[in-house]
Amino acid sequence: MTKDNSYALLLMVFLLGTFPEAMFSSNIILANLALMLGFRKIYSLRSGVDTKLKLFDACFWIGVATLLYSWSIFFVLLVYVGIIIHQKLTVKNLFIPIVGFLTPMLIYFTYCLYFEDAAFFYVKFGYGINLDFSPYTSLKLFIPLIFLSIVLLWGLLKVTPKVLSVRNNFKFSWEVLINHLLISATIVAVAPTKNGSELFFVIFPSAVIIANLMHHIKSKIIKNMILYAFLLVSVTVYFL
Repeated sequence: MTKDNSYALLLMVFLLGTFPEAMFSSNIILANLALMLGFRKIYSLRSGVDTKLKLFDACFWIGVATLLYSWSIFFVLLVYVGIIIHQKLTVKNLFIPIVGFLTPMLIYFTYCLYFEDAAFFYVKFGYGINLDFSPYTSLKLFIPLIFLSIVLLWGLLKVTPKVLSVRNNFKFSWEVLINHLLISATIVAVAPTKNGSELFFVIFPSAVIIANLMHHIKSKIIKNMILYAFLLVSVTVYFL
């Protein structure tokens, strides 16, 4: 998804440092690790190789993530976005993700019935919604969110027209990436607990978009300024 993966990795490190609460929620960390395995399959749909297996695997890992953090279920939509954008729309391809998603659910349900109680299964699907955004008014979250939003908007406005003007595999992946960001932002918006840990979901798509922005910026000075700004923000939040 990027010409230089080192930028994306570095930005992910900076963003994790910027939102430290994301590193102290074990369920969110594990859910995102499972999601990363699923995202890898979704973005590789562009190759056209082992499509059905990739669709199953992607939704299998999204299912695992959903057991850890219920709102991860939204990413099932990203699988279908990938199917449509990469033109893999067939009857089988529509049903395979459902089977993949339900597989870990069935395994966990069977485990609960045998060892615990069915209630342990149902409690995993408590879809609480919190639309109170007042926690984001604290400087510790407000400053990095505003900064990230500005750079993200810059990246989208600068890179998107250039990418969409050329018909190639990267164009399709970029369209998936934008939808990925929108779904992640939706999860953040409805998250029942808003303490910064939920922002883990936007770190990956944000880092990839900004890394592509860095690739399109020719001036090394500006590139360094962006990186130093992220570093500065990630350090500053600990003093707010």
